[in-house]
Amino acid sequence: MTYAILAVLAQRPASGYEIFKRFEGAGAYLWQATHQQIYRELNGMEALGYVTATAGATCGQRPARRVHRITEQGLQQLADWIAEPCDLAPTREPLAVKLLAGHLASPQTISRELERHRLAHRRKLLALQKQADDHFADPMALSTQQQLQYLALRRAIGEETAWLAWFEESAKLLGIRFGTPERAPIHG
Repeated sequence: MTYAILAVLAQRPASGYEIFKRFEGAGAYLWQATHQQIYRELNGMEALGYVTATAGATCGQRPARRVHRITEQGLQQLADWIAEPCDLAPTREPLAVKLLAGHLASPQTISRELERHRLAHRRKLLALQKQADDHFADPMALSTQQQLQYLALRRAIGEETAWLAWFEESAKLLGIRFGTPERAPIHG
């Protein structure tokens, strides 16, 4: 999580809450974290000298929010990490585990669970596509930094597109008829 937070702060200073919102919203395809995890990580990074924090503007009666900025040491740490080879992320897919033992449940139970996941992946894909349309309409005209961000987004779009293709394959194999999908277009 350290490097995900440093990557966010390398773009612009942010409060812990803003980092959380970034992971919750547009950056959810990159990383997910709770408030507590983010604040704990920020405190640790501050102790290591990777970030500094200053009091920002107050909001009503709430205390001033702390705005975090990446330091030169934090930028160097992030650059060193980027240069290291990374492993494939471990696969943890509860839906696949359910399918392994799915013969123990009714076909309706399996069908409902597949449909629930299909709709969730479709919503996620539509949100990612909207982000791509809103912020990366002409990838060739983007800066290198923006093109790299676009490529990360395209990877997430590809993953969601693959999920939807898998749901269609599953439906054919199992003879399931999913509900009518939303009418918004899906493009890859």
